[in-house]
Amino acid sequence: MSLYRDDFVHIILKADQDVLFTVKAGDNQHLAGYQLHTPDGTYHIGPFNNFVVGKGALLKGKESKLTATITDTNPNTNHTSIVVRLTNSATEQAFSASSDFDNGTVIYLITIKHL
Repeated sequence: MSLYRDDFVHIILKADQDVLFTVKAGDNQHLAGYQLHTPDGTYHIGPFNNFVVGKGALLKGKESKLTATITDTNPNTNHTSIVVRLTNSATEQAFSASSDFDNGTVIYLITIKHL
């Protein structure tokens, strides 16, 4: 099992609008699980497609934490990736890592800083 950590800065443009969250696995990896810990202290289990995290004003200066577990199912590569998209700023960020072996798992720990 591999572990990948990173930070992601999300700049909120409109305080009165919702922030919507989407995450998807890439590289033809279809075995994925997602968990999001939002600033209000709750945990949410994915999949996430335009999930409402909260109003921009309530998120500003706080953090959300994403845990994504991606298992390598592509026989041509051990490469995995996820793409995180947040609205209210049109922010999108891709993260990638390789599993240690065929059919291995990569755990992504991403801290999203709402500014």
